[in-house]
Amino acid sequence: LHSPGNVLLHAPGGQPNTEPRTERVAQADWLRHIHADDRHRITEQLTSGRSGASPPFRVRGYDGSWSWFVAHSRQASKGFFAVILRDVTLEREVQESLTDMANTDALTGLANRRGLSHRAHEIWLRAQELGQPLTALFVDVDHFKGFNDHFGHQAGDECLQEVADVLAHLAEPETCVAARYGSEEFAIVLAGCEDPQAFAAGL
Repeated sequence: LHSPGNVLLHAPGGQPNTEPRTERVAQADWLRHIHADDRHRITEQLTSGRSGASPPFRVRGYDGSWSWFVAHSRQASKGFFAVILRDVTLEREVQESLTDMANTDALTGLANRRGLSHRAHEIWLRAQELGQPLTALFVDVDHFKGFNDHFGHQAGDECLQEVADVLAHLAEPETCVAARYGSEEFAIVLAGCEDPQAFAAGL
């Protein structure tokens, strides 16, 4: 890689869906394959003269799919850099899967307390930015212990799953998060609700 960002020599890496189809590649050509949200970071990394690993960035393959890469760069001589691209798509998928598991209640599929804290913070920031009101609701299933004792734990689980299914579809995910807060307790954080009391009564 030359410091202006042009690839002067490309060694095939065995990934025909993403690797350049010519040996020399102008910066403008390879940038077209980088996700718009990542272009600034990766361009700065590869043209700044700094050695090291880049933040993960997305590359669009010839079939239109996106893969995640990290670029490891090292100065070879003045103005020239050796760059190795490492596909980290699988690593990110595994990490995202583990994060989802850590933030999700296994029985209902809703957020757990950890997931609620994370998503509620995002919704709160978005509501602040848009000047929207923020609503927090707590839902408790009445007489749940008696229901569980009479009909059995499997029926109790099905009851909680049905309640969760209702709560999961209250609003768009970017404005609302529903979570299992305790055994038969649920919590909802909702942005943009102008009449929370009417909303709660309807729920």
